[in-house]
Amino acid sequence: MKKQELSKQQIFRNKRFIGFVIGCLSIVLLSFLLMMRGKTTKNDLQKVTGSVTYIGKTFKNLPNRHHGKYRYITIENYPQAFELFVGKEKGDFAPEYEIIDSIKVSDELAIYFSEIGGENEPVNRLARFIDKNGKKHFVYGSYDVYWGIGGMITGCILLIVVFILWRMGKI
Repeated sequence: MKKQELSKQQIFRNKRFIGFVIGCLSIVLLSFLLMMRGKTTKNDLQKVTGSVTYIGKTFKNLPNRHHGKYRYITIENYPQAFELFVGKEKGDFAPEYEIIDSIKVSDELAIYFSEIGGENEPVNRLARFIDKNGKKHFVYGSYDVYWGIGGMITGCILLIVVFILWRMGKI
């Protein structure tokens, strides 16, 4: 009878350990994907070119927060507006480079972006680069890389802690 109870406890302990390991590995994998997203180049992204039809600090009922830290651009040939975060205060994830306020309506732009979410969204928040006349006007910040590296380190540390606790019989 005691052997069966021990084996059930052991099985439960192993299932819990495996669950924790899968969770930690998921954190590492998702963090790696975030880091890779932060390292995208213009060649990895979709590109749309066209004349600016609107540029401003608001678009419809947006932004919902941090007024003044966003710019919205619509261009012909693309159905959604592009939302760009341009906050520069301490603690903001500022773009690496931006001179968005020098763009005017009717300027020709090349916008490099990711297409995730779909056309039901009011804005595309994944513009990574904006060029005007071959010169950069916006380069997305590299905080995805930093968050990805931080997440991978955290996931690995958690994995080590889980393994130590499992060996001690706590998990």
